[in-house]
Amino acid sequence: MPGSTLATKTVLIVGANRGMGLAFAQQYAQRGWVVHGTFRKESRGEAAELLKLDCPTYELDFVDEDSINAASKAFGSQPLDLLINCAAGGNGPDKMEDTTAEELTRNLRVTTVNAVITNISSNAGSISDNDSDGNLSYRVAKAALNMVSVSTARELAPEGIACIALHPGWVKTKMSGFTGHMGPDEAVTRMLKVLDGIGMSKTGRFFHRDGQELAW
Repeated sequence: MPGSTLATKTVLIVGANRGMGLAFAQQYAQRGWVVHGTFRKESRGEAAELLKLDCPTYELDFVDEDSINAASKAFGSQPLDLLINCAAGGNGPDKMEDTTAEELTRNLRVTTVNAVITNISSNAGSISDNDSDGNLSYRVAKAALNMVSVSTARELAPEGIACIALHPGWVKTKMSGFTGHMGPDEAVTRMLKVLDGIGMSKTGRFFHRDGQELAW
């Protein structure tokens, strides 16, 4: 299980104002974790449900370095057990918000041994499992995120920090036009079971929400 076992665990969820990010925040709060959530400034109007959790929140935009620095300063030097990157960006090769979770993690000065970074990705970014046409910009963005996940895993391994990519499946969210196979709550419940088993032995790997390993 990610993080320490002797104290309350802390999770930071990037993009926690709606969809899967909100479901992660709600379910980790129910588990008794200390939850921190971020959202873009322009998305504050969609953060009402997150604010009901009465958890610390931060305005954060991965393409704005000042925003990253401000959120990092507000978070401070407290230990972080788990970072979940649910940023909804990454719809083209010129818009790579998803690729800077490692930078944010360094700014937050992660100190908990066995901490985990989880990038919510997609099998659409798999090069070896590319059997359908269309959505090229999305595929390119997720392939880039997958590469970042592998590189981050290798870079942070000496510090005892794991990094994985996690495919949630086709989920009923705003991004999918609410046409997915299941809602965010069910998808996140399944992904939590995967995250419970993540440690350094599984760093640098790509998993389906139900736990099976996917090909890069």
